[in-house]
Amino acid sequence: MNIFDLLAEWNIIKWQKNSANKTVEDSAEQTSAADGETGFGKPYKGHLLDDVRAMISEAYQQEDDERKQALLDRAKELETQLLMSYEKQGYHMLAASTQELIREHRKDAAHGRKR
Repeated sequence: MNIFDLLAEWNIIKWQKNSANKTVEDSAEQTSAADGETGFGKPYKGHLLDDVRAMISEAYQQEDDERKQALLDRAKELETQLLMSYEKQGYHMLAASTQELIREHRKDAAHGRKR
């Protein structure tokens, strides 16, 4: 599976879980992109980082070990692609700080803490 398939699958699952609890009317109440409180206009890599962190958080909430490991494996694949992208562009410090951010998030999620 390539990165876009993984992201699409992850976002569909996330949407299905969220849409079961919300109505169409809720979406009309969202803030506008001009408020700076939405994800619109966010760089692709920012969305990818958010997805990696969300996958890690969800993985540690799973009771099924196979599902947990599958989510952690996907998150690791996406993390690797993200970090490689930064490295290829010459953003070595950004890659290192992103890797540290994900490592801290993984540690916090494993211990049940939220950031």
